[in-house]
Amino acid sequence: CDDVNPGVFHLVLSNWLGIRKQAIIFDRYANFEVWNFPLYEYITETRPIRRDEAKRVTGLPDNRPYPNPQAQRFVLAKTKITYADAAHDKEILGETLPGHDIYQYVLELDENGMIIGGEWAFESYDSHPDFLWVPLRTRYTGPDRAAANPYLDIKTILQLWADSRELDSPNDEPSTYDLFDIDTNWGQFSFFQVTMDRLPSGSNFIYLPGALKILLGQLFRVGSAHSALTIYRDGKKFARPYLQDGRVVSIPLPDDEPGISRYLFKWKLPFVRQEDKSQRFSIYTME
Repeated sequence: CDDVNPGVFHLVLSNWLGIRKQAIIFDRYANFEVWNFPLYEYITETRPIRRDEAKRVTGLPDNRPYPNPQAQRFVLAKTKITYADAAHDKEILGETLPGHDIYQYVLELDENGMIIGGEWAFESYDSHPDFLWVPLRTRYTGPDRAAANPYLDIKTILQLWADSRELDSPNDEPSTYDLFDIDTNWGQFSFFQVTMDRLPSGSNFIYLPGALKILLGQLFRVGSAHSALTIYRDGKKFARPYLQDGRVVSIPLPDDEPGISRYLFKWKLPFVRQEDKSQRFSIYTME
């Protein structure tokens, strides 16, 4: 399914807007132009359908099988979304009107009723969102934040947001990083650091090749324990880098699908005193 999958679209709405009460941003058009709008409300009507009807509403010919053989049950969803639209042609900031779109799609379920995919239906096959996103990190001005807006006082803006939520400080509410087990100290450990393309970041893009770089602490010496580290990715052995004193270890990242990959660093070092000689962190791959 091109662009955002309807199954992902439905899960994002129900989890981020429905449960988390967190607005998201979406590219409204699936063509080459990018028009981002804040999406903050949705209403969904659903009804169960059979496989043959799922084929019909998604425009598949009769001689073609349904594209997801794992799907055991099907639901036809009709979702009306509300987003903040510009009130004027000149898109004056601070003045918006509610905009509405209606999307229809098939949700694919397994035998337990869990959503495992979907397909756009009827007119939504050609008219649907291109991608969804949320800002995961505040960009402050400085040499490492060239894309930041130099005319904004970020601390003042965050405090205004906190005041609107009746919070004493922006730190009183969990960050969106908490959803992905990622925090502002991503990759920072007691005797080593992990960076991704020189930035301490827990997110990357699917089309950009990346590499994990491990920097050992200044007081840390490997000695003869060159293979003291084993890296696991999503529970499977991923790499066992060769460690050298004073050298930065670079490990290419695989070509990921969009989603969360969890990494586990397991060390076999006599000087690490804690019983659990391992550290965990996650990388969120965005499309």
